[in-house]
Amino acid sequence: MHEPNLSPNLRETIGNIEEASKQASQLADRLLTFSKGGSPVKELHSLGEIVKTSASFVLSGSKVKLETQIPADLWPCEVDASQFGRVIQNLTINSVEAMPDGGLIRIDCRNLVLEEEQGKLKPGRHVEVIFQDNGWGIPQEMLGRIFDPYFTTKTAGSGLGLAASYSIVEAHGGTIEVSSTTGQGTEFRILLPASAAELKPKPVAPAQPPTSQGGRVLVLEDEPSVSRVLARMLQKLGFESEVTSRGEQTIEVYEKALAEERPFQVVILDLTVPGGMGGEETIKRLLSLDPGVKAIVSSGYSDGDVIAEHKKFGFQGLLTKPYGIGKLRETLGEVLANPPSSR
Repeated sequence: MHEPNLSPNLRETIGNIEEASKQASQLADRLLTFSKGGSPVKELHSLGEIVKTSASFVLSGSKVKLETQIPADLWPCEVDASQFGRVIQNLTINSVEAMPDGGLIRIDCRNLVLEEEQGKLKPGRHVEVIFQDNGWGIPQEMLGRIFDPYFTTKTAGSGLGLAASYSIVEAHGGTIEVSSTTGQGTEFRILLPASAAELKPKPVAPAQPPTSQGGRVLVLEDEPSVSRVLARMLQKLGFESEVTSRGEQTIEVYEKALAEERPFQVVILDLTVPGGMGGEETIKRLLSLDPGVKAIVSSGYSDGDVIAEHKKFGFQGLLTKPYGIGKLRETLGEVLANPPSSR
């Protein structure tokens, strides 16, 4: 906006208002996006496996160390693995940002029997996840607002990570509480109902050889922490990657690479980009540019039409967050071995 008759101070004020409005709109989009994640698609899981995979995903390449204590006889829980994994990722991201010079995250899981009602929790078997860090902590006057949407102690960021985590835990019939001592660290305690069903051991998959195709991978991912980890995993697998945060940018980069005869062998598209073009619209545009594009959709949600029928929408592979380097290697190998999309 430029009006020659406005004073510099007034012009700056109007600019600040416009920027604040833009940020508010983006935050609203993020809340709407989260609400569209749908009800959790629950299956029987060991929380221990989800905890280790999710925290390790965020900590890959960081200065922060992870310690876990997970008993072999931990009771299983009915959870949406992607959504609960997102809870652990959000807690881990917060802890990493509170320990810029490195530190320790400790996650303990344990079986717990409640003898009487505890808030919304009924008596019976539960699993408790205790998440601790030795970061700078949260001031006492802020603890009561820590799960409020938009609340953040950081200069950058939306403050929706912990609000989303709180909602996910509640949707699973559980509780999450926080305690903190400034200068010493923060502790989160999550309680979820345990299942009476028995978790069957998963069949051991044969060891996968390292992906040897190599090549260039274009990534659409709006979360900086996730994109950094993904780029490192791709590098370990022998791929060169380029990361974009908006679908419009992804299309521009892909089109330029085609023109320069340096095409990308695979694209990995985050399904949901709050305030911008996500994976579903981006793949439509990419297919119009290059019908032979090989695309993988990535999402932190387990339900929705695109996730249920990703090939129908033009994707050849699916990565459900959180995922490790083994799943990434497997998916890339399958997609690269497939013929181009026929959609």
